[in-house]
Amino acid sequence: MADTAQLTMFEAMQLIEISEDRAVVTSLDVAQRFSKEHRNVIRAIQDLECSAEFRALNFEQSSYRTAQNRPLTMFKMTRDGFSLLVMGFTGAEAARWKERYIQAFNLLEQEALRRTIERAEARGRSKTVRVAATDSYKAHGASDWTHYVANTDAIYEIMFGGSAYQLRKKWGLPGNANVRDHLSTDQLNTVIQIEAAVTLQLDARHVWHPSDQLKIIRAVATSYRAMIEAPMPDLLTSQMRKPAA
Repeated sequence: MADTAQLTMFEAMQLIEISEDRAVVTSLDVAQRFSKEHRNVIRAIQDLECSAEFRALNFEQSSYRTAQNRPLTMFKMTRDGFSLLVMGFTGAEAARWKERYIQAFNLLEQEALRRTIERAEARGRSKTVRVAATDSYKAHGASDWTHYVANTDAIYEIMFGGSAYQLRKKWGLPGNANVRDHLSTDQLNTVIQIEAAVTLQLDARHVWHPSDQLKIIRAVATSYRAMIEAPMPDLLTSQMRKPAA
């Protein structure tokens, strides 16, 4: 690979990981790429002359296991932490890897920003659709909070394998946590689509009883799950079978 070649997203992800929406690189990877002993990289991090605040923000102590299953210390570092650490690394090969990592940080930080924006947009749509769905449930027979809980749990059970209570336990969330806040953007968009479709179905089918609402919700959610899990057609095979004009 030429030094000036632009990294692909796949290549960037081989160098850097996303941890809690931050792009980070491990001391293990730095040691490997810059041809240094890991213990020397650890020592260099520990010896950095930086403020306690900077260290806390940019270096996270972690651990890894050796081939003998021994736990050893490593660090995860942000772009700023990485930049400070490798500032003194010299030589043509070190310069090449510095450039690689700068490109990788740029790509993944842009990707993290894009995902944050998409997440915020999805959360906004979710609130709008949720209000409309709640109003629709009420207009079509829901009269108690248990009806609304049952409707939501039906979607969660079919799409994610458990009720809100079960998902909180499974994901280690507080008992009062809003499950929607912990769904991925794709999962949140699926819930949005299901609730919007349910609202249309309740109107079209003139549903007036909570038990019938639940049947509609289960039917719509089941249909969405089947659609998501359906195997994609083999387009290449289909084209090969197509008779010549």
